[in-house]
Amino acid sequence: MFVFLTALKSAAVCDDWGAHSRLVEASLRSVFAQTDGNFRVVVVCHEEPELCTRFDERLEFRRVDYAPPTPASFDERAGVADKFRKLRVALTAARHFNPNYVMLRDADDLVHRDLVRFVHESGHPNGWLVEHGFVAPLGSPWLFSRARFWQLCGTSSILNARLAGLAGGSDGTEDDCVLLDFGHHELPIELERRGQPLANIPFPAAVYRTRHGDNNSHGRGPHWARSLIMRSQWKLFFRDLGARRWATRGLRQQFGL
Repeated sequence: MFVFLTALKSAAVCDDWGAHSRLVEASLRSVFAQTDGNFRVVVVCHEEPELCTRFDERLEFRRVDYAPPTPASFDERAGVADKFRKLRVALTAARHFNPNYVMLRDADDLVHRDLVRFVHESGHPNGWLVEHGFVAPLGSPWLFSRARFWQLCGTSSILNARLAGLAGGSDGTEDDCVLLDFGHHELPIELERRGQPLANIPFPAAVYRTRHGDNNSHGRGPHWARSLIMRSQWKLFFRDLGARRWATRGLRQQFGL
């Protein structure tokens, strides 16, 4: 059993809840297109998104009742704190499914349709890392190939349930879980340091969607900070011209684009 864990930001801090719900729905469709159906999706949220697609019982929403961040106080730091508080709830919920592997999945990203099948067929004692993936600016016909994808995107690490504290003889609990103690750009390094390295998935396994205005790291904050982020994205655009790939029909089918 493979469990995807997702924390959904509150409508209170979304510029456009309807648009964000559509991104979440597209992301869920990419998960439900998996060629191996032995998975569950746990989404922890303040409010359930407005979905048009009817997903089956493998999707479970868990609502939290603490007060969401306010627009006035919401910045990258507040967004990350809210995200990991929700992911702790998701990890607890995942225990009931007795999973073999768990993956943190950002609510707007896409995953390759063969991801779950590959992980189940290529069992690894520690887990897997998305070393290669794509960046997909919203509205662009191009995908940009990125190595060391895990440094960029939170949808990048898959842990054996033992390391996530969810299996018999596990190395920890939800209160002491490496998955929640380190950011996505730190987790593989920390596991390597502990002698529990993740293996690289041998194909581009995820798509990081950008330029839609609702990424935690690209969201609210001082105007000057947001301007710097946008300028850095344009620098990446020109730097990565050689890495761009047309979003062909085949790629769209692989990721549900």
